[in-house]
Amino acid sequence: MAIITLRLSDQEEKVLDLLVRHFDQDKSKVLKDALWDMFEDLRDRELIEGFEKKHRAGKVEFVSADDFVSTLEEKKPEYNPGLERPVRPKKKTGRKK
Repeated sequence: MAIITLRLSDQEEKVLDLLVRHFDQDKSKVLKDALWDMFEDLRDRELIEGFEKKHRAGKVEFVSADDFVSTLEEKKPEYNPGLERPVRPKKKTGRKK
């Protein structure tokens, strides 16, 4: 596990403190969530760019919702390891099982 030192301006520190109070989380948790959110945005952008590239090449086909639902039962899910996304750790609820 890495320990990182982060320098914040007065304004950035005020924003961080506001988020800490608003979400009732510690600073580390707020910053980690922001990191994951930015990473997810990056991955989403990559997926969108891939779709747009296929669309420009004429390799995209649209179907009705009814046709799509009927194909779900016919096809097995495909896995593309190039699009693997990390799983965000589950939030602790504080409840005992």
